Amino acid sequence: MRGQENEAIFAKNIKGVVKDTKKESPKGLSVVLRECRFVSKNERRKGKVRKIGLFIVLILVIGLLVGCGGSGDTGDKSPKFNPPMWIQGEWADEFGMNNYKFTNDNVIFTTEGYSMNFKETYKNVAVNETITDSLYKINVSDSGYKFEKLTSTALNYTITSSGISIGPIELIRQ
Repeated sequence: MRGQENEAIFAKNIKGVVKDTKKESPKGLSVVLRECRFVSKNERRKGKVRKIGLFIVLILVIGLLVGCGGSGDTGDKSPKFNPPMWIQGEWADEFGMNNYKFTNDNVIFTTEGYSMNFKETYKNVAVNETITDSLYKINVSDSGYKFEKLTSTALNYTITSSGISIGPIELIRQ
């Protein structure tokens, strides 16, 4: 009975990929080769998070390109980022792939070798912030970043660019 329970748990958490390949030998004999590969539920989730992270980078780059359109205006639009105290510090998703660092005057996003310093990236773009006891929202050009406090150690974030939203994705205080 115990073996069947373990087998059921294993089958629930593992997805098998089976591939049959038919080969013919020089003497005319047919042989079927069976290749089996198992992918755990955790590996599948990690792959999805990696794709989300890359999609977020793509949206950030698009937002940056749209936001940096030359208007000829040389006035000082230097953004003043003011993350609230409750969000200041370092936050990451459960796999450590999407990381945010909030300081008293900046936001830095990092994922798989790519880093975006909001103060630098949006230095020539008007920034609008909404700050409450449980919400920090940044709007720049046609992009928006929304961070909603769940607990003192967890928050959800959603990114919107050109009408496309990703999230919410949970971040944990590091």
